[in-house]
Amino acid sequence: MSLDRKALFTILVIGSVIVLLLLDIQKYIPGFYNYLPFVWVPSVIFDIYQTKKYLKNKPESEIRVRDKNNSYTDILPFIFGSLIILFSIMGFFLLESDKGIIVFYIISGLVLIFQGIVSLPNAVIKYENEILKFVNGNQKENIETILIKEIEVSEDQINVKTVDDKKFVFQHLELNQSEIKMVNDFFKKYIVK
Repeated sequence: MSLDRKALFTILVIGSVIVLLLLDIQKYIPGFYNYLPFVWVPSVIFDIYQTKKYLKNKPESEIRVRDKNNSYTDILPFIFGSLIILFSIMGFFLLESDKGIIVFYIISGLVLIFQGIVSLPNAVIKYENEILKFVNGNQKENIETILIKEIEVSEDQINVKTVDDKKFVFQHLELNQSEIKMVNDFFKKYIVK
């Protein structure tokens, strides 16, 4: 079983956090926590770069739609970025520590807010080699388009019925009327009925 890059990165981050909690890292690397953003900010900037690159070269045979988690994932960078900036500004005026580190924290907060601005919807619908692919978190469905009998799109789910009466439900979506039209147009373009 191979792990994708995102899962591997998550395991690496969780493992690093556990190691940092178990070890007194300050004992081995004095001031370590002051320099933690130097590791974190480049990964956020890379994520922003990847998002911009995707948006610039968006595949025609793929659309992204909002799911219920987008409400949270879209707002979190704004909340955390604003809090980092607020506490950093307070620290700049109240603490006698190195001002360069505090300025870097302010920049970190701004980068995080920018990440929230360029975020992508989580759910993916993709047409590839006569197969319709749905991905939303752990939910993954691949359906041969030749077998599709009926598709119904609503605000919170997409129901697909096949000619052999199997039903696939792509759920936990949060679609408005324009997104429903976009999804229906996508299906009309790639699925012959």
